[in-house]
Amino acid sequence: MGKNKKNKTKKKPHSEKDTRDKLFTNLTELVESVEGRISWDDTCMLITVILAGRVTCIYHKIGCVFLGRDKRLLAMGYNGPPTGFPHCIDVGCAKDKGRSCIGAHAEQNVIVFASGPPRETFKGSTLYITSSPCNQCMKSLANLGVARIVFRKWYQRREIKEKGVVETPDKGFLQIAELAGIRVEKWSPKTGETKVILKGRKKE
Repeated sequence: MGKNKKNKTKKKPHSEKDTRDKLFTNLTELVESVEGRISWDDTCMLITVILAGRVTCIYHKIGCVFLGRDKRLLAMGYNGPPTGFPHCIDVGCAKDKGRSCIGAHAEQNVIVFASGPPRETFKGSTLYITSSPCNQCMKSLANLGVARIVFRKWYQRREIKEKGVVETPDKGFLQIAELAGIRVEKWSPKTGETKVILKGRKKE
């Protein structure tokens, strides 16, 4: 005899109102439960998570924040298509249709829309980002003179192959970060502590 299969009931998706209420209730409770001040690492990483909620990409939701040497927020943003372009949630993923991705990465968007000369603005800053940078974005960050990168999880490179979609952690950026002397740390949401991936070198 075959095994009895349990009937699985599909969960109803939360309405926008319910999701918004839950989000702000949880954030409010989190902030009110903290004794003293939230660290800069936790503050900036929390902002990146909120920014990621603006993303319309189906597969990657990435937010980032640049913090200056004087502990001032310099710029922030998230990944998405150029201004005026259609959004993936409306027309589907271009890659799934065999075309090139039209979205710009979070770091690229922030750099483009930042006020002031990029090199002067971001030199010596810390980049906080939900996922580690890709190889291409890392080159731009090296040119900007970024001193430190703090991320939550490894960026997953998504490739469509004969057997289906394959996602692999992209750690290629570490080679460029090491050459540029940039300190790289992986942040833990559970402890608020960071694990040093690359020590980097002291910036002037």
